[in-house]
Amino acid sequence: MTATQLRTRIDNTMQKLTEKQLYVIYTVAEAFAAEKHHIKSKQSDLPPRNPKFGGRRISDEIAAMFLTGNSLDVTDEELEQMKYDYLIEKYG
Repeated sequence: MTATQLRTRIDNTMQKLTEKQLYVIYTVAEAFAAEKHHIKSKQSDLPPRNPKFGGRRISDEIAAMFLTGNSLDVTDEELEQMKYDYLIEKYG
């Protein structure tokens, strides 16, 4: 539906509404307009979106971790011991 068609449908519908219903619609529209202006003027403190990770906002450090993996060299036995120690600390 084009913007012109949408405006026409809204105009036709608005003619049938009461003054109270029109005021509610006006209040909602005003809130949407204020929110849009607020979003445009607000500076985001989040890092830019990284398209390689589904558009999620992640830091460069996290992106590097995903790309290169964990740089720790541990054996399977050491890893199992770390898991065990963690679970004991958390639930023990």
